[in-house]
Amino acid sequence: MKTKNFLTLLMAGLLSLGLASCGSDNEGGSTLTGVDPITGNNPVGGGVTSCSAASNYQDFKNRVSNGQFIQERSSYETYFFIHQEPEIKNRDWWIFKSTTVRWNYIGDFTRTSTKDSDTVTHEAGSTKTAVRDYLMSILNSATNGRDRNMYDGIVGNDSYIEVLTSSGMIYGIDLCKPIGANPIFEMDSDSGERYYYTGTSSNSLYNNNGFQPL
Repeated sequence: MKTKNFLTLLMAGLLSLGLASCGSDNEGGSTLTGVDPITGNNPVGGGVTSCSAASNYQDFKNRVSNGQFIQERSSYETYFFIHQEPEIKNRDWWIFKSTTVRWNYIGDFTRTSTKDSDTVTHEAGSTKTAVRDYLMSILNSATNGRDRNMYDGIVGNDSYIEVLTSSGMIYGIDLCKPIGANPIFEMDSDSGERYYYTGTSSNSLYNNNGFQPL
């Protein structure tokens, strides 16, 4: 139990530092105001041109349901993720105790998304609609919502949240990333195994225009 609690607290601290700039590759920050109206028969395909903070958990869910994620910059994008597992060492010396964590690399993977289209490559399916439904299933099974900067179970006034689901998985969802990149973080609260987003390669369908870091 100590190990599980330690892992959860450790990840909370790392995320508050490491994901604080996770909106930078598409819109210059995660606190932009104003959301474009959703138009057309398929609200998921286009996205919005600026992301904004949700006022509460239900508002966040509504935005996910309506596909109000930032749209892609390029006609075709690739999103990169790293997969890791923790190696935890506990040390006792006299009255002193310490715990250290080393993150072991398991592998990496990618997702892709096409601008102004419902097309993605994603473990949830080949469409943004399928990804939206997958994200809603996460939000609907949440036992706890956690603001990026407040790990006290309160969600509010942010465009990125984490949820602990009934299965023990923690997911991070970011409205300031395209829907095809989400969830941008996942961690097993029991084992500590995790993956997280590291950057975007912006391409046309034929030409690579560079890599945008986290």
